[in-house]
Amino acid sequence: MPPLQGSLHIGERAAEIARELGRKILVLGSTDLTHYGYNYGYAPKGVGKAAVDWVKNENDKKLVDLILRMDAEEVIRESLTNHNACCSGAVATAIAAAKILGASQAQKLFYATSYDVRPDNSFVGYVGVVFL
Repeated sequence: MPPLQGSLHIGERAAEIARELGRKILVLGSTDLTHYGYNYGYAPKGVGKAAVDWVKNENDKKLVDLILRMDAEEVIRESLTNHNACCSGAVATAIAAAKILGASQAQKLFYATSYDVRPDNSFVGYVGVVFL
C-alpha cells in the first residue's frame, strides 16, 4: 500500500466496519495548521504582518481549501510539502471516513490563529470544519 494510502485506508475501513455493524459513529480528525515562527524553526517569511498574512492567506489557505474540497490525498501531500499541518493524516483519515459515511461537502466553521488572540512572532493556525 502506498504511504499516502495508509491513513485513508484506516478511515475508510473504520467507517465500513461501523456500517456493517449497524453503528452510527462520529469521526473526528484533529491537527493544528502552520506552526510559524522561530520557536517552531519555521519562518520563511520573517516576522511581522507580512508573515501573518502569508500564513493566513496563503499557506494555511492552501490546506483549508483542500480540506473543504475533501481531497484527502492532497491534504497529506500539501502538508508534507508546505508544513501547514502537523498531523495531516488525522484530517485525511476523517475525510476518507466521512466520504464512506455519505458526506459530500465540507463547511468551514471558523479559522483563526493564536496571533489573533496574542500577537507574537511565533503562532499557530486553526480551522474548524464539519463534513455533511
